[in-house]
Amino acid sequence: MPLRLLSYVLEILLVHLKAAGLPLPPVLPFVLHQGPDRWTASPCFEDLFDLPEAEASVLLPYLPKFRHLLLDLTQRDPDQDEIHDSLRLVFQLMKLARQKKLADFLCWNAREMSRPGWEVEDALVLLSYLYAMCVDAGIDEQQIAHNLEQKPHLKESIMSLAQKLIARGQAVGEARGVWIGKIQLLEQMTGMEITTTAALDTLGQEKLEERFAALEQSYAAKFKQR
Repeated sequence: MPLRLLSYVLEILLVHLKAAGLPLPPVLPFVLHQGPDRWTASPCFEDLFDLPEAEASVLLPYLPKFRHLLLDLTQRDPDQDEIHDSLRLVFQLMKLARQKKLADFLCWNAREMSRPGWEVEDALVLLSYLYAMCVDAGIDEQQIAHNLEQKPHLKESIMSLAQKLIARGQAVGEARGVWIGKIQLLEQMTGMEITTTAALDTLGQEKLEERFAALEQSYAAKFKQR
């Protein structure tokens, strides 16, 4: 991981250098680890080298040296450790999804939404349910509906997402249907023209995943601007 992060940092700095020249901006590498097992690898780049003690004292001062930031969700309880509701929602979803406990997430989220002072934008809640449904196609629609009784406007939107995912999955095959459904839903959520199922079905699995990743970045940028 430190080697991968070094390549990312270098790419960012080279782009900046070409566009704006010196001085370079600080770039802080950060890893968010979902689990299921705790993170055990060293976050220090220099630990990737296996140098005898005598050589290390001579060579290490001239080798790249940095450490990446690390948030290990296996060692944190988002429900207790996070102050901001939006971060608690995202981290709780990521942790429980990795543990295959999305039913627990749905119950937790329903309880939190009914708590006075809950401050999470509807768009983020919709995205969390979309993520959950894409990770676990077996999520019970009735449980979703029951958990959202206190939020009828969200219930209607999320149930619509669930029905679309199921319908598209049945139409073109469960695995590809989920990817195609995710792409079309993100296109809808970003205000783009929705690509037809027939057109998306001509793409290979790798191309579908690349298309979804690009749309996800576009939506994240749009959401951040809000």
